[in-house]
Amino acid sequence: MVDEKHGTLRDGLIQLCVGLRPLDGPNAVIWCDPAPAFRALVNDQVLLQQKISLEIGRMKNQNKNPVAEKAIQELEHELQWLQPEGGPVSPRTLS
Repeated sequence: MVDEKHGTLRDGLIQLCVGLRPLDGPNAVIWCDPAPAFRALVNDQVLLQQKISLEIGRMKNQNKNPVAEKAIQELEHELQWLQPEGGPVSPRTLS
């Protein structure tokens, strides 16, 4: 079951980052939109212990994170090229 609860988002962020950063490296900084669930995780001790910190996008700017928005557009374009029929995307395909 997928939801947007505090713990679920925290666990998802940890799982997302675990393979992307070295254990003894600097904090992973995740840019995210100013949704209430993300704002609640900004100073979350569990994330900070995992060396993950959140940076909230600009509230008044409609395009809160232009770099991420562009990356998402590029990913969508590539997925449409790889799987024109659509459907679920495997972790291998995302890699």
